[in-house]
Amino acid sequence: MFQSVQDTHVLEPFRFLAGSFLVALDGTGQFSSSTVCCPDCAIKQTRGGDTLYYHQLLGAAIVHPDREQVLPLIPEPILRDDGDTKNDCEKNAAKRLLTRLREDYPALPMTIIEDALTANGPHIKLLQKLKFSYIIGVKEGDHAHLFEAVKTHEENETMGGLAQQDEQGKITRTFRFVNSLELNKSHPNLKVNFLEYIDIELEGSRTRCRFTWITDIKITESNCAEIMRGGRSRWKIENETFNTPKNQGYRLEHNYGHGNQHLSTNFALLMMLIFLIDQVQELAYVPFQQARRRFRSRTSLWERIRALFVGYFRSWILDASRNLRTPSWRIFFEGTGSRWQSWRRVSRDKVEQGVRCATGRQPQLMVVHPQFPPTYRPIVSLRYTLSLRQNAPPHCVRIGSALCFPDTRCERSSIYS
Repeated sequence: MFQSVQDTHVLEPFRFLAGSFLVALDGTGQFSSSTVCCPDCAIKQTRGGDTLYYHQLLGAAIVHPDREQVLPLIPEPILRDDGDTKNDCEKNAAKRLLTRLREDYPALPMTIIEDALTANGPHIKLLQKLKFSYIIGVKEGDHAHLFEAVKTHEENETMGGLAQQDEQGKITRTFRFVNSLELNKSHPNLKVNFLEYIDIELEGSRTRCRFTWITDIKITESNCAEIMRGGRSRWKIENETFNTPKNQGYRLEHNYGHGNQHLSTNFALLMMLIFLIDQVQELAYVPFQQARRRFRSRTSLWERIRALFVGYFRSWILDASRNLRTPSWRIFFEGTGSRWQSWRRVSRDKVEQGVRCATGRQPQLMVVHPQFPPTYRPIVSLRYTLSLRQNAPPHCVRIGSALCFPDTRCERSSIYS
């Protein structure tokens, strides 16, 4: 699918610094429980002494500071392998993901954007080996040697700098940078370029925000603002890539089924694939773009699509059922407390009316008769097994709160689910 996106030039608007693509990496949780678990679950003890089982993913997405859409790539599961006593970690998952990413796209120019946890010698050497550029956040408390070198340059007035004001003249954006600094004492030969960005309100001289990064891109006055925008794009993997599947209708963290052989992880991977398809549609498919503009949230759009789908197939199957030759249907209605309240024998053109009157609700789907053409038969997704209910007739189909089945004169072997 990603190859198709490349071939149709949908990916071109995501090019950023020197034609490279910004790829943001970060981890997220997809499942946690104190009772449900599998051999792949990572384990930790809570403060209260309880055992927590969980699954995590290391996600990767192509982002751009000027675009709302993101293009998620295949995430890397963070699991506990069979026989291992220690949990997997984000650092090991990053090694696997980056290696696979370069194997899958050997010629694609990519700039990796990560947080300060990855600003260490072994990880940066891996990025260099795989021919990735990088923009990685750094913190003064975790990188004392680096910030001491920056302070020395500041005292000697050898730092590069740039100051800009916003259009309203209320905020000053300050850039300071130094090229070719030692990352830390353990890796004196590993040189990085340092960039600091500060937002200052002129009224009151209040600092609004401050960010610091290291990069292998040579920093100048002409590109420092672009590097800053690229570094701040890392938040898009938190907001657009993880928040959207979790809170806007996809329900990434919902336990659709845990299983014992990677079921939970496979559901999460499929969910990210669905999200990628939707993001590509937002980028390139005009009807989908129009639908997104019509509804304020994705959740509203998904609910509307679901309602249209159910309503269309309900009416379609009902219309087809009126042309059946079988003279009648029997409908077995489910009452409150799982009790069966009534038998009804109705003609085929009153099936919908009978279900509606007995249940007080409009049926969503109509029963499929054995004389339906084979192409219609997959529409009914549930075949109600008679052994699950007492007094339930054999070979019937459950539709909403009703059990529908053909007249007993029909052959039982011809009933399809």
